[in-house]
Amino acid sequence: MKKRILIADDHKMMVDGLKSILEGNDRYEVTATCSSGAETLERLKVEPIDIAVLDIEMGNPTGIEITEWLSENKPETKVLILSMHKTESYIADVLALGASGYILKHLGEDELIDALDTVVNGDRFFSQEIRDMMFQVFSRQARREKQGGKLNITKRERDIIGELVKGKTSQQVADTLYIQKSTVESHKKNLYSKTKTKTLSALMVWASKNEDLWKI
Repeated sequence: MKKRILIADDHKMMVDGLKSILEGNDRYEVTATCSSGAETLERLKVEPIDIAVLDIEMGNPTGIEITEWLSENKPETKVLILSMHKTESYIADVLALGASGYILKHLGEDELIDALDTVVNGDRFFSQEIRDMMFQVFSRQARREKQGGKLNITKRERDIIGELVKGKTSQQVADTLYIQKSTVESHKKNLYSKTKTKTLSALMVWASKNEDLWKI
């Protein structure tokens, strides 16, 4: 029996293009197409769907919100997120909500079939560009853990660097973080020592070159 596919995107050309790729496929059949979040949710409530291919930016509700609804109400339905964006926060959000994959809108025929085959088998699928980006993220995290652990930069010190790079004075940083100016100055001295810098300008140069070691 063919797997039933729902395609939801507010661009008709995108929907038609994906649907045409699957026409005549012996494993998949597009049984529903939608152009809005509201329509998508209504169809999912009443129709049996094996895999939902969802545009992340549909409104009311969004693809992320529909993914959350499916996770809570129809966990057997797999979700492939369709997006133009390689945004780390988007990817983290949908994966946390149980999406089975994240594919970019300029995907080719082979990639769509590979994605569907992968999620049907219970695995996760990501477009190559997304995999490359995730590798870079993991590499930064590993470097932060390795180097940041040696530097032992505290959460408060990270906050202070984040405010200083905005060009704020010590008093402005203190006002923003609801602490005393003397506390800010004390943390700055600690940061000078940890980063082997001697001036605020040198610390800012270090911060710009090592964002992965302090940015939260």
